Amino acid sequence: MQRAIAASPQPEQAFLRKSSGLVRSAGAADVFFFNLGLISVGIAIALDQLFGPAFYPGGSVAGASVVAAILMIPIGLTFYFWTVTYPRSGGPYVYLSRGAHPLLGFAFSVTESFILLFYGAVAAAFVATMGLSPLFAILGYETGSSALTSVSANVAGQWGIFTVGTVIIVIGGLLLISGMARYFTVQRILLGLAILGTLVTIGVLLSGSRSSFTNNFDSYIGKPGSYQAVIDAATKAGWTSSPVAFGATLTLLVWPLLPLLGAIQSIGIGGEIKRVTRSQILGIFAALAVATVLLVAVALLSDRVFGTDFQGAIAFNTLSGVSPATSITPWFTLLASLLANNPVITIIIAGTMCLWPFFWVPLELAYVDRSMLAWSLDRMAPEKLGYVSDRYHTPVVAIVVCMIVAIAFLALYAFTPWFGTLSLIEALSIIWGACMLVGALMPYLKRDVWAKSPAAKYQIAGVPLITISGLLGTAAFAYVIYLLWNDTVAAGHTNLSVGVQVGLFAAGLVAFLAVKYVRARRGVDIAYAFKEIPVE
Repeated sequence: MQRAIAASPQPEQAFLRKSSGLVRSAGAADVFFFNLGLISVGIAIALDQLFGPAFYPGGSVAGASVVAAILMIPIGLTFYFWTVTYPRSGGPYVYLSRGAHPLLGFAFSVTESFILLFYGAVAAAFVATMGLSPLFAILGYETGSSALTSVSANVAGQWGIFTVGTVIIVIGGLLLISGMARYFTVQRILLGLAILGTLVTIGVLLSGSRSSFTNNFDSYIGKPGSYQAVIDAATKAGWTSSPVAFGATLTLLVWPLLPLLGAIQSIGIGGEIKRVTRSQILGIFAALAVATVLLVAVALLSDRVFGTDFQGAIAFNTLSGVSPATSITPWFTLLASLLANNPVITIIIAGTMCLWPFFWVPLELAYVDRSMLAWSLDRMAPEKLGYVSDRYHTPVVAIVVCMIVAIAFLALYAFTPWFGTLSLIEALSIIWGACMLVGALMPYLKRDVWAKSPAAKYQIAGVPLITISGLLGTAAFAYVIYLLWNDTVAAGHTNLSVGVQVGLFAAGLVAFLAVKYVRARRGVDIAYAFKEIPVE
């Protein structure tokens, strides 16, 4: 058991109980798989290859992935220093409530939690749209089955997305409730299959050619010359293609960066990791390295086989209602399956895509329910939210609450046009950027805490490395916020989007003040808890 800071004597009522009830069951390999699952290579590939060539002329998906990975280095280092200083579950809630102010930590954590549950819901929807729909579409084409083609369309419809997504959320939640040891076992198996499927996909790209893909695509559309006709129609409708440029590449940076941020999310289960100092550094940066290599490889091979212009044009046409186009969204899985033109390989490629978004669901639920547990242990939330099963060592009530909220978000995503794919990400960037800035200042503002941290020994020319990485991470998030604010494709700043993000923070602020008032009326000063490291 690792403790960066010794807990000093405190009033009995400071925490809900003397132990969190969680157990340290995750090793370095589990942390690696946890973070790689939250990166979700499949989601990253699908989003990058769809939106990059279509709406960011002159941008290089491979180049943007490399830049995003470089930005992740100081971000990953800073969060690593945080998690070894406070080796507990709860992530930014723990860091900001102890390192800055409880109000900031709680309000930001509430905001973060709802946003991540939204993305858990989006990932559940992606199982239907990115995985199952292309799978049935190509199998229907390859086998001549109109029934499979019809299933593809239904799965990608509103009720299909909601039904499939709800099932995925329930499965993910029940898996979490059954215990993290069981979850990690299932995670290893499924992630191994997902990686294997991705390697098979890369093999298909390596063995394929532009001419074979062109012929297969023309056959799929049912008219010779369709490949070139797609590009011509898109150009006529206003789509533009440009030579690769660094400035244009930076504009699409947010697409690979969002998934790569998953590399640090093991901070949310810091209290359940064995040998946290070693496991976290290996898990964070190994996941980042493996994911980056896969993203770059797929991007370069896709440009060679499919053609950058074609990828941009087919996405533009389908999303803009320009003909010729595909009947469903031309996700990477659809194009790769067309290249393979083999039902067995299609099942492997598209089946893999069903697995990658699935990982987001239970892992985002786990991240958020640990934050809720941390609130409850600090007496900032109802005691029932802090209930941990004696048998499974999991916060059952918090997991169920997360499932319900995620399903509600799924309904909004499936049945309304209110939220885009990267909606609400600006607020998440502000929260994690705050962790960067507070981390940079911690050696100077929390000298007693920092002196006891295993991270204190890392310095450059006498300057704490967390100060350097924290300032670089702050700058990185500031740039990302700027990009998102001005990018109407990725996020933008509609009144609804801004209102929801501000409203979430305001709700967290009001909730903190209300809880503080109620606890004070009962003779409990919540300030005591925030002066200590959370319970083990």
